[in-house]
Amino acid sequence: MRKQFMETGGFIHHKEKSTMKKLAPISGLLFALIFIQACSSPDSNQKKITDTAWTTTCYQAIDGQDTATLQLKTFEKKAEGDLHFKYKGKDDQHGTIAGKFSGDTLLVNFYLRNGQSKETFTNPLALLKQDSVLKLGIGEMETMMGRTYFRPDVPINYDRGRFIFEPVPCKTE
Repeated sequence: MRKQFMETGGFIHHKEKSTMKKLAPISGLLFALIFIQACSSPDSNQKKITDTAWTTTCYQAIDGQDTATLQLKTFEKKAEGDLHFKYKGKDDQHGTIAGKFSGDTLLVNFYLRNGQSKETFTNPLALLKQDSVLKLGIGEMETMMGRTYFRPDVPINYDRGRFIFEPVPCKTE
């Protein structure tokens, strides 16, 4: 067996190379434990199927001869869906919404088209959830850098809104 000499503090110590042989099983065991732990721990990018289940609720609002339908999908605070306004004697507005709940208020962007137009516009919408209904709010808007926002210094009025969305059975297609 070869010996390696190390000199420290005037004393000579003998250290055998077999130390590596002694550490090899410990290193292997440590590696195996880390590998097993990594394989058995859940991947942070994976979620249970039940955790990612979106809930769909359909709504309808009627104001005189004008109607609106909303199919809203929610997951935690996120929301998305389809919104369609039908106005008597005017072009329909239809499109998608995407946003999130902040407390009892649903703040979304409405990506809409007027009538048969291919051009898409974006408008913010605010809906207040009270019990099972959603009340469309009216607020002052401003545009900055090409985006339209509700003015933060003016409260949104949910009592003046024309459309109060009530839950209805979803249509199956």
